[in-house]
Amino acid sequence: MTIEASPGSGRLAVLGFWLRLHELEDRHQESLRRYEVARRKLEGSRARPDGELLRSWEEYCEAIEVLDQATSALELFRGGSINVFAA
Repeated sequence: MTIEASPGSGRLAVLGFWLRLHELEDRHQESLRRYEVARRKLEGSRARPDGELLRSWEEYCEAIEVLDQATSALELFRGGSINVFAA
């Protein structure tokens, strides 16, 4: 991602960039934590009744979906599709 400040964008644009980046990173990290918890729960469901396995599987799939969305948002930002420098 190339960062080009347009005339008049100044510090507010740079601040907006860092705020958005931190927001996206925080969301991604939280999604990773949720995924890891769901994965461990699924692994622990091996010896449990089928109902527990199904619930763990659904939580795992949901966690993957949330992680994919967070990763996609970071990729859009990295690729310049989200322009925080727009006036």
